[in-house]
Amino acid sequence: MHVRSQVRLPTQEYHGQYESGQLAMHLEGTVISEVDKPSDELKTMLLLNSQKLRSHPANHTIHALEYITFDKFVFVVMPRWDSAIRPEFANVSELMHFAKTVLETFDFLHRNKIVHLDCLPQNIGMNAVMASSETSRRTGLRDPKEVRYALFDFGGSVSFPEDTVIEQARMSRRDLNFDLHGVPSESVSYPYNPFRMDIAFMGTCLQTYHLENKIPELEPFFDSLVNVNHPNQLSASQALARFAKIFDDLAPQVACAPLDAFIWEDGMSSDAKLMLKINWHFSSRSSSEKICYRIYTITILRELETSHMPT
Repeated sequence: MHVRSQVRLPTQEYHGQYESGQLAMHLEGTVISEVDKPSDELKTMLLLNSQKLRSHPANHTIHALEYITFDKFVFVVMPRWDSAIRPEFANVSELMHFAKTVLETFDFLHRNKIVHLDCLPQNIGMNAVMASSETSRRTGLRDPKEVRYALFDFGGSVSFPEDTVIEQARMSRRDLNFDLHGVPSESVSYPYNPFRMDIAFMGTCLQTYHLENKIPELEPFFDSLVNVNHPNQLSASQALARFAKIFDDLAPQVACAPLDAFIWEDGMSSDAKLMLKINWHFSSRSSSEKICYRIYTITILRELETSHMPT
């Protein structure tokens, strides 16, 4: 397995290459939780990587390459993908393609009654591995035919029963750090709808970039996402459909226009802001290394049956 253009990772299935030992690995262990039953993160990862869901083209979530059990711990091995945010978008179309992929992901999650509840820039990766010095303002990585994006970090996720009515779902969790996600904590009414909250978190994450000067339709679009208390807040499927229409209707000169403004937020440029906002758990590695892996550990019962694990 080779890294294209020094940093690009292949997009085909990884599991066979992983088992055959063709990949260099960097393993990192993190204890997610210590509970007396399988954690929500493990349940979500098992569901998303089941044969039925993994093959779906809208499942833009990180692959689980292997599950390793040790004592009462389950280690989930995943590919290391670097920041999907920091390398520069060459034009409007590349940024719109990225945003559409994120919207497809949340539509897919919600259709399968899963909420992520932690959509932040650092939790979206792309199929490239770079040294930290390479990531900022790097271009040439976002050809739609090659680039793949993936949502990860399902530590806050919840998988609801298949017969859940999304409009009726409620929860009262207070550990979601609403302010970090751009939702004022004082605006949250308990119990709240987790699917609506998920949409608001996703909307504020994507709203980091501003294209309203080129695409005026985006301003009301994002307004319809970020207010969790608005009765007409869009659902994930409605948001995807509306955004896809905006994207499809772009004039060629707008789609090909260079992205002449990078991220500005709170009076700070992208480089300074993202250094503060994105706290990566990955160690820096040179571009000559093939692939690095990290391991998330998810604590479950010692008695977890092996039949619960994928074959």
